[in-house]
Amino acid sequence: MLDLLRGRAKGNPKNGSDVTTSLPTLRRQVQTLKRWVPVGLVIVVCLYELGPARWVHDRLGADVHFTVEIVVFGTIGPLLTYVALELLSRWLEAREAAERQAALLAAAREHVEISRQLNDDAIQTLFAASAVLSAVEDSVPPDLASQLEATGEALDQAIRQLRAHIQRPQPPTEAPDDPSI
Repeated sequence: MLDLLRGRAKGNPKNGSDVTTSLPTLRRQVQTLKRWVPVGLVIVVCLYELGPARWVHDRLGADVHFTVEIVVFGTIGPLLTYVALELLSRWLEAREAAERQAALLAAAREHVEISRQLNDDAIQTLFAASAVLSAVEDSVPPDLASQLEATGEALDQAIRQLRAHIQRPQPPTEAPDDPSI
């Protein structure tokens, strides 16, 4: 419970912790709040009633005692409610940030896969064109054959460049650190 009050809840992007909050994790965290906030309130009330409330009543009188109780109980309930809602808000923000990052990562991976597929298709098309040119090269006049050979070499160069591009290590497709993206 103290970790929760100090802002160390898993999934809090403001303190740099893990932001991969799943729905089951969020449900567990809400259940934790539902269990511990009432227990915390009971403990605080008991400690107050056994300690300071008795002292205030005995030393300062009933009127001051009732005024202090109104102030104490008027602030403890709303304060614990605020803390619980703040923790829930942080967890929801972390979940939304994780979902945005997951969507961006999925889109980047899809883009890389489409790019790779397009490059593969382009290589196959260029290779087929080069093979057709090589097959036709022997059955045409020599001046046209030299032009076809030059065109075939250009196609082979394009194939080598595309293969080099595909084989080049790609930067990792990680989600950005900034959840606002």
